[in-house]
Amino acid sequence: MALRGWKYTPGKPDKRSPAQKIAHQRAFQIFQLRGLYALSYRLTGVRRKAVQLLIDQELALHGAETEGAREAVRAAEREAQHRIDTAALAQRAFFLVDTILTLLDPKRDQIPF
Repeated sequence: MALRGWKYTPGKPDKRSPAQKIAHQRAFQIFQLRGLYALSYRLTGVRRKAVQLLIDQELALHGAETEGAREAVRAAEREAQHRIDTAALAQRAFFLVDTILTLLDPKRDQIPF
């Protein structure tokens, strides 16, 4: 069973209001800028920073959240998750060391019957 959805018809008149057309154009420009920002990682050093700064300025002009701000949020989330993972790993390591020391204790080496 094929899913049917929206079909493009070339002769169909565009019934959107001017505000809808402008909003669509703005959203598409933001989409394109975010794609360019992703492509900027192929550049190196100063060029990358310059291109990313220009794209961030353009996104700010469109009233969208800048990619630099989004990256800062993602980096903070990664750092928080890393701290949680490190704490969990330290806790597991402490438990394993405690278990090994308990097993190696000669007082506990005897099996009570």
